[in-house]
Amino acid sequence: MKKPDLIQALAHFRRPGSPVYAGHFTHLPVSVRQPGNYAALLAILNDPSLPPGVREHAAGALGEVGDRRAVPSLLTALDSARLRRGAAVALGRLQASRAAPALKRLARSVPRHAGPSARSPSPTL
Repeated sequence: MKKPDLIQALAHFRRPGSPVYAGHFTHLPVSVRQPGNYAALLAILNDPSLPPGVREHAAGALGEVGDRRAVPSLLTALDSARLRRGAAVALGRLQASRAAPALKRLARSVPRHAGPSARSPSPTL
């Protein structure tokens, strides 16, 4: 696909009804997830003039394409709050072990949700 066509496809992509974000990018159109789109997807990810949602979807698509040359750009994308979810998923899909330290730092910086121990106790019957 040509870059403008990819941008359009990524801009119109919406998250499927699944609550599992990691599977989100597997639902991108097959025409987007083709290895031949690697260079254009990387250019989209690295283009700050494009909307963050399009760039995040490009990050996720790079993970689906499976080309490990994207790892350095995906690591850089972790620095952007608007791109980091897609970049983190893509790095996981690529099994990029060199991303582990950055992902661990990121995980420590994310506020934890109140777990079961933080909830009020269940009433006893």
